[in-house]
Amino acid sequence: QCEKFGLLDSLWLELESQFSYENAKPSIEDFVLKCFCTELWSQIDADDRDWLLNNVLKTGSGRATALAFMSGWRDSRSFAESHDVISKIIGQQLEVDSRCKTYDPIQLMECDTFEVVEQAIIRGLVGDLLDSSQKLDRLQFERVVSRRLVSHWCLSRKEYTAIYEALRNAEQLLFLRQQYVDGFYYDSAKAMYQSYVKELYLFDQAYRLFNEHVASVLSKGADILRQLDDEIENLYTHWYLYELGLGWDRLVESEQLLGNWKIEGVLQQYGFYETQVKSRLRSKQTKRVFVIISDALRYEVAEELTLIINGEKRFKAELETQLGVLPSYTQLGMAA
Repeated sequence: QCEKFGLLDSLWLELESQFSYENAKPSIEDFVLKCFCTELWSQIDADDRDWLLNNVLKTGSGRATALAFMSGWRDSRSFAESHDVISKIIGQQLEVDSRCKTYDPIQLMECDTFEVVEQAIIRGLVGDLLDSSQKLDRLQFERVVSRRLVSHWCLSRKEYTAIYEALRNAEQLLFLRQQYVDGFYYDSAKAMYQSYVKELYLFDQAYRLFNEHVASVLSKGADILRQLDDEIENLYTHWYLYELGLGWDRLVESEQLLGNWKIEGVLQQYGFYETQVKSRLRSKQTKRVFVIISDALRYEVAEELTLIINGEKRFKAELETQLGVLPSYTQLGMAA
């Protein structure tokens, strides 16, 4: 249209004024390329960015205008899709995928220009988690994950959100593993019980959440998490459950708990009515008490549910535990 109405010269003058765009043979294709390259160059936190330099706008004011233009383009409901299509084409032309393999995730943390950068960050984070030879910086890892969860590609591609949430829970599991590298040793069954209520349940919670998010990704054919999935499964099944069982069995045997199944200071499940229902009905203000029984509701799920309820208005939830009955199967537990 600009050419049809004789406005091309005015367009180039305006782009030169606003973006510092100059070219002996200006074109829309070249201008768009320079905007993409300028943004990526500005957002990579590294010195070795010279492969982009030939296509970076020359002045600071021009680069600032280009960054604002690119951000507004991605945020536009009407034009974001065209950004993504062009981004893929230019990304392939520049071989951004292979170029980004030399950067760490923290160096790419602010980049929103190309989808392949998102994938490079994820591969880098997975590699960091699987590399047992280095100590992972937890704060830095969380910074990257939190920033990426609000990136353009996460907001427009829900599978990336699932991947980052999976990575967050994988990191939690691996961190907990290091805190108990020698297994689970406690002075008493009560101490181990209290430790589970305070922290050990996080193993189960992180494992569940990791698997929930991974399942939603693998179902779409993505395999970027397969190796990490195997590592987490091995950690939980062959280390955590095994070591936790050993630690608990040692205490049950040494304290002869099977013959006298109780832990001092811990309520018994068969006393639920007396302690949780009858005591409330004594209050004149309480006319009815509703009891919802869910078979095998794990403590870690109840902990998450408590946080959700307390996040709602006009609701308040408290979480307490009880010692289950033996043998531990549904019919006896429901009756108790």
